[in-house]
Amino acid sequence: MELYVEVLRVALAVSFFWSGSAKLGSPGAARRAMDEVPFVRKGTRLATYSLATFEVAAAVLIASPLVPALGYIATLLLATGIVVVSTWVIVTRRNISCGCFGSRQSKPLGWKNLFFGLGIVFASLFLLFGHGWGWSSSGTGDELARLVVMATAALVGTMARHADLISRPWQNFNLRGV
Repeated sequence: MELYVEVLRVALAVSFFWSGSAKLGSPGAARRAMDEVPFVRKGTRLATYSLATFEVAAAVLIASPLVPALGYIATLLLATGIVVVSTWVIVTRRNISCGCFGSRQSKPLGWKNLFFGLGIVFASLFLLFGHGWGWSSSGTGDELARLVVMATAALVGTMARHADLISRPWQNFNLRGV
């Protein structure tokens, strides 16, 4: 089980370190992406640097053997934000650039980001509650770890590849009145 936990920790740490570093390296692209989100319009410069710094700090906390739980909480908060903003973009049918990993990766937010965020939520919850609270000492801990890792990988990988197929049935469905 420790191998699965380490794979999740490294994947989350690398992902958030890369994302935060890219935002700090090209703040213009990240700021332009945040300018399009109505609830962040005022203070986008501060929001861009704060988000990037928070992502890098989360990556460092996850990688740290002293306080990884704080990193898991930070990634859970960040992933929840990804899910909320991606859902809002899908429901309102906005075309907002992601700016997640710098200017080269500025594709519009959508289903891929939603499933990516959900995968990070699942991984963060497992690392925070599953591994950190003693499930690893029981016999079911290994099965649970494998299940979470495989389900997260399957969800993120499969749904990200087929996001256009998933969105087709919903293209003519109006969610604004819901």
